[in-house]
Amino acid sequence: MPKENELRKLLQAIAEKQPTQLQKSAKEDVAHILEKGVKSFDEMIALLNEASATAETRSRIFWVLGQIKGRKSLSALMDSFEREGDEKAIWEIAKSLSLLETKVPVQPLCSTVISGQPASRRAAAAYVLGRLRDRAVTDCLIHVLCNLGEEEIVRSHSAEALGALKDGKAFEFLLRNLSDTSVSVRFWTAFALGELGDQRAVPSLKTLSETDNSILEGWWAIKKEALDAIHKITKSVEC
Repeated sequence: MPKENELRKLLQAIAEKQPTQLQKSAKEDVAHILEKGVKSFDEMIALLNEASATAETRSRIFWVLGQIKGRKSLSALMDSFEREGDEKAIWEIAKSLSLLETKVPVQPLCSTVISGQPASRRAAAAYVLGRLRDRAVTDCLIHVLCNLGEEEIVRSHSAEALGALKDGKAFEFLLRNLSDTSVSVRFWTAFALGELGDQRAVPSLKTLSETDNSILEGWWAIKKEALDAIHKITKSVEC
């Protein structure tokens, strides 16, 4: 980890290496953290536990940790993930965990997904599991997707994660949930089937594209997602 007199240079270098359109925001994040008086990595981590640290400050630190990477960043992010209460900050942790080059332990995240914790934390855990590409978590995500008593947001992110894993074991379960009552679950199930690339899904996706007029808020029509999935499957078969 950087020595005390190196932290400022490290954070400024992180901001400078961001894509041009993101540099302004990154520099604001760095300036915000340095204004808190932290002079070392350990002081920055300690700030996360101080009552004076706002959700905005914590979110900015979580972003930085994802850029620094390394085992200490992993430890701090995993510890914070289990106790962070702010939804935006939780998702910042999730995004940073997805960027780490150090191997992220999947079992604690699986336990979070199926726990009784807030839905936003469990959905974020499912998101990370998909990004980590470890098929050892397929059964866990299938269980959550098929639990009709589960929160919609958690089931939806589990479906998306199954698509990211591209594990054929999930095919039948995804196909079954293509007719779910939830617009979000149907949308992300269609996405996941497209990612799996199994042509057996095409008839059901075609039916969905012809009959489902729903639109997922913040995204687009399920018809479009179903057609996109068919296109992906067709291309994968041709290749």
